[in-house]
Amino acid sequence: MTVFLIFFLAALVMVPAQQQIGSSGFFAGVLAEVSWYGVDAPAFGTGLVIGGGDGISIGGRLLYAWESNGLNILELGVFIRSYTEGKDAVDGLFFQVNAGLVVVDGKHPSLPADKGSFTTGVDVGWRFLIGEFGAGRTWYIDPVIRVGYPYMFATGLSAGLRF
Repeated sequence: MTVFLIFFLAALVMVPAQQQIGSSGFFAGVLAEVSWYGVDAPAFGTGLVIGGGDGISIGGRLLYAWESNGLNILELGVFIRSYTEGKDAVDGLFFQVNAGLVVVDGKHPSLPADKGSFTTGVDVGWRFLIGEFGAGRTWYIDPVIRVGYPYMFATGLSAGLRF
């Protein structure tokens, strides 16, 4: 419950902050990911993503993942995203920098810390706008490849609405 409260409060801070970086363009969605935290098996995860801004966006993500050997991972992070098409871009190729906290629990954690650590990484992805959904809302999908720490690399897909 505490993690969801922190995630919600971070969202409240990001909405006014994104007004300084870009125009409206608030987006929210769900994500699915396969990441390599350990050496034994990939971790499969799901979570939430929120953010805002055109051209340069900021946001947050919450991911819960698990490995078949009993390893459980909870990531809570923020990101800054830049689209390559310029300051008014809302789709296309983007690069993203991530930072946050990760808690790992299970039989064979592969982190230097016993339970938690920081997480950092870089994403490369592409936002596809796939259709209108009422007054100014647009569906999107974001396939992403990311590399970082403490995971080695990950592939994921998020889908949601851009307001």
